[in-house]
Formats: sequence, C-alpha cells, structure tokens
Amino acid sequence: MKGSSNYGDSVLEWNAALFQKPLTELNDGDLSLFTGKVLSTWGSITDLKHFIPRILELTAEYRTPYEIWILYDRLEMGKWTEWPADEFRAISNFNKCLVYEILTDGSEIAEENFMDYFTTLIYYSNDVEKLIEVVDNISCKYKYKHLSNFICNQSKLIFENNIIEGFYQFGKNVTKVKNWLSSKKFINEFTNGYFEHENEAFSEKVSWAEMILSQYKKY
Repeated sequence: MKGSSNYGDSVLEWNAALFQKPLTELNDGDLSLFTGKVLSTWGSITDLKHFIPRILELTAEYRTPYEIWILYDRLEMGKWTEWPADEFRAISNFNKCLVYEILTDGSEIAEENFMDYFTTLIYYSNDVEKLIEVVDNISCKYKYKHLSNFICNQSKLIFENNIIEGFYQFGKNVTKVKNWLSSKKFINEFTNGYFEHENEAFSEKVSWAEMILSQYKKY
C-alpha cells in the first residue's frame, strides 16, 4: 500500500507487518495503525475495502482497531454511502445488527463499550431513522439499562447543547435524536419499561432517565 512520502521507509515497515498474516487472522492490534491512518497518510479506499470485513468482525466483538469513532470517520472519509449497492448494503445492515446486539447484550464488556458504540452509530448514520426503528422494536431489559445510562449521561448535551458527544461533538443527526427521545411514544415506552423491570438493579437509573426525558417532552 502507498503512503505519504513524509513517512519514508516506515510505510514499507507498516506494509510488511500488516501483510504477514492472512486477513482472517489479523487482530485489533494488527489493524490499529492502519485504521488510524487509512485515507489520511497510508492506504486508499481500495485498501479500506479490503480490510473492512475483518475490522467490522472485530468491532462486533468489542475489539475495534484503534477506536470506533475513528473507524466510522474513515468510512465517512471514504464516502461509503456512494460505494456499489452490495457494499453499501453490507455496511448498512451491519450497523443495524450492531445496534441490536449492543442493546440486547447484558455483559460487562457491552456496558463498558455501549456509550462509544451507540453515540458513534447514531452520529455517523446516513439513515438514523432506521437505527431508531431497530431500537424501538427491541424488547429486552438490557435495552432499558443501556439507554437509561445514555440518557442520564447525554441528555444535557443533546437537548441543551445540540451535540452528540464523541470524537467531534458536532450536531449531526441531533435533531432527529432529540425528537425521538422527547416523543410521547418513547417516553411512555420508557415508563412502562420501568414498571416491567422495577425489581432489577438498574430500575432506579431507568426512573431517573424517564424523569429527565419528561422535562423535554413534546406535546
């Protein structure tokens, strides 16, 4: 792969290290440097397309090379929404599946990664309504656990500062997210979720989240 002339022989070393294993055997450490540099100083869109299947596999295992925000920033730099239909569809479907998985996973590692993953996905989504639809159709107690943490941590930024916290902290998709979270439909569902799971350890956080959203409720 080609790289910036500013890096000289380092590019040769990076290539040698990256191609010493088959694609399916590369781990997050192997792909970290590439993910951080692709399309900026090392590697082309063709190279990104070559490695993206393995990078997404690792991302689904909470082992995103470098950081998930950087990964999706690189995809946006590569204009993935303009890729051939089958490639676009593959990433779009992955995003929806990933949203489902992180909201239905009750593991400790899911809880640790949820905020970064969820904010990244809704910020970079080219069709955030589709992701919201996935969330709305989930019936799982962990959905309420994860979303209550998200609401308690992010509500002020979203509703008052008009940003989604992340790598850039810009306002992309924030209006659609605000309208969703403040809708009577969502708040009513969240209230019902509290009563359905009031004996769970996380029920108090769900109650706090419901009260926060009620302040911003759309009538």
